[in-house]
Amino acid sequence: MEVSELPVPEPGPGEVRIRVAAATVNPTDIGFRTGRQLNAAQLAEMGVKPPYVPGMELAGVVDAVGAGAPWRVGDRVMAIVNPRRPGGGAQAEQVVVPSASVARVPEGTSLERVRVSAYFENQAALEQLARLVAGGRLTLRVARTFPPEEAASAQETLAAGGTRGRLLIAF
Repeated sequence: MEVSELPVPEPGPGEVRIRVAAATVNPTDIGFRTGRQLNAAQLAEMGVKPPYVPGMELAGVVDAVGAGAPWRVGDRVMAIVNPRRPGGGAQAEQVVVPSASVARVPEGTSLERVRVSAYFENQAALEQLARLVAGGRLTLRVARTFPPEEAASAQETLAAGGTRGRLLIAF
């Protein structure tokens, strides 16, 4: 695993670009990184080419909005993304996602404390999670935070097992 420089992604119609503040490290990322889920040929058939960018959950600030997207630059949001897509996953400085995969971060919640469940393009479900956090009914558990340069260590820590809570890569 290594840090790569990629072109800045631009949102298309109905999409937003998010400047990522934090992205989770999930067991799914381990399978993705090691090829246990899909091999390089299968990913290529899906239009996914190296470098592969893992990560499914992120929190950050909208910094660009595609035509027809209901968000504004500066909105604090959380999102879910499928890393097995041409744009890659959440562990990047900037990520483009469909508007339906985004929900507002509750007021008073740190971007590093947000956790998003696996609700691809289900904005109503994401907004319900935000309401549960705001109402104190959903606990946000972060076990440890890593800088991007230590993303490989975060993956190794999770693969070793025994971690309670989410590991984050903070940008």
